[in-house]
Amino acid sequence: MKKISLIVIALCIVLPVKALEISCNFEEVYTDGSIQTGKFFSKNGNLRYEYNAHHLYTILYNQKKIYLIQNFNTTTYQHFKDQDNTIYFLSKISSDFPDFKDKYLFDNFTFLVEKKTSKDFINRIGVISKNLNLSIYFNSCSSEPISDDIFIHKPFVISHL
Repeated sequence: MKKISLIVIALCIVLPVKALEISCNFEEVYTDGSIQTGKFFSKNGNLRYEYNAHHLYTILYNQKKIYLIQNFNTTTYQHFKDQDNTIYFLSKISSDFPDFKDKYLFDNFTFLVEKKTSKDFINRIGVISKNLNLSIYFNSCSSEPISDDIFIHKPFVISHL
């Protein structure tokens, strides 16, 4: 769960969560070669990071709290309010859109941002720390309107992308 929380924190820092509505498929690639895939949604400062694997989670961020919802039991969730975590720092950086820096440093984390062009959404985020190193690739991104319902934890709404 700590690994998942760190990923969402990284996304909140470097993604333009306040600037536009965006939905993408994502692929996390770890240094050991393992891969996790899922769907990413961002609208008006809200974020949804949903793993495709049934045994993993969907993470919702509503600018105040983080909800961790089990994909196999969507009636069960945990919430977090800690403002001193990486997710909070990531959300502060999101205001840089579209002028993201190539590199962000927070506490023990380095976030590397790659874009295809200056106007494109992020292509890859590299997350580097003592305990976690991975790349997150964003594919098939769209700026089509997103329903507000998919950012609500109760009742949980199944997303479609």
